[in-house]
Amino acid sequence: MSEDKRKRSPNWLSSEKELLLSLVELNFNFIENKKTDRVTVKSKLAQWQIIADQYNSRTSHCFRTAENLKAQWESMKKVARKDAANNRRHMIQTGGGSPIPPKKEDPFLQRILCLISTSAVGLFKPYDIDYSIPAVQDQTAIPSLETEDLPETPAAQYKDDQTSETTVQNKNKDFVTKDWGHHTPQLLRTPVSQALKIDGAVEKNTPVTDHIENMIEKQKPNRGTRISRRRPIHTNMSSLELLHKKKIEAIELQKKHAMEEMERTKILHDLDIQIKKQILRQEKIKTNLLLIKRRRLLACRKTTK
Repeated sequence: MSEDKRKRSPNWLSSEKELLLSLVELNFNFIENKKTDRVTVKSKLAQWQIIADQYNSRTSHCFRTAENLKAQWESMKKVARKDAANNRRHMIQTGGGSPIPPKKEDPFLQRILCLISTSAVGLFKPYDIDYSIPAVQDQTAIPSLETEDLPETPAAQYKDDQTSETTVQNKNKDFVTKDWGHHTPQLLRTPVSQALKIDGAVEKNTPVTDHIENMIEKQKPNRGTRISRRRPIHTNMSSLELLHKKKIEAIELQKKHAMEEMERTKILHDLDIQIKKQILRQEKIKTNLLLIKRRRLLACRKTTK
């Protein structure tokens, strides 16, 4: 049992933590990769082994394995997250009394928070009303606001605008406070008075009115081209019938290919038969020639005797 029990490693010194943090900063993108597939996990374990080799080559205090370094890094992250949570809790807590004096920032924890700021303090939102600037913030998170140089309004024009605005407000106030109890809807049918009518020639010659009329004419729908708002016409063929039709087409195509293949096979078979017939005919001719030669030899032998 004593051999199976894990041996406790010595306590970590501040110099060892500094060395570990410096190595983690160089390899942060590898060891903090959020992917969990097999290849990524193996690469992270291999990277921790490389960090362990570099760590042991730079320190003479104690030998540390990759598992020890990884466990210590997780512990350091927990301490940094706890410190950030306490600072935020002191910032937003209620209860009256004098505010708690701000805690002196630890440079070591600030370096860790710079690496894990998103998971420790969350995302920085500069557009909230009650937002608070975090202790560790990304410079790229705050967009730079560009101001445009607007032309200054002349003093005389500004004064005229104020005067006209005051006049319009007074007229609107008189219009609202006026007694309209004797007015009825039937009065809307009465002809427009001459004072309210606008001369057609004056209106036609006004450039602003012409511009507005042109815009209205452009926005009017074309009576010649009618836009159909009907729904698309769907055929009565259901999806099942369409599937059967596609299957039939595929079967017909297979039959066509099979017929073509059979025709090619038949042609090759006929050619093979013709070749074999020619070979057989040549063999017969050779056999007949050999028989004729043999008969002649036998006849010659008989005559010599």
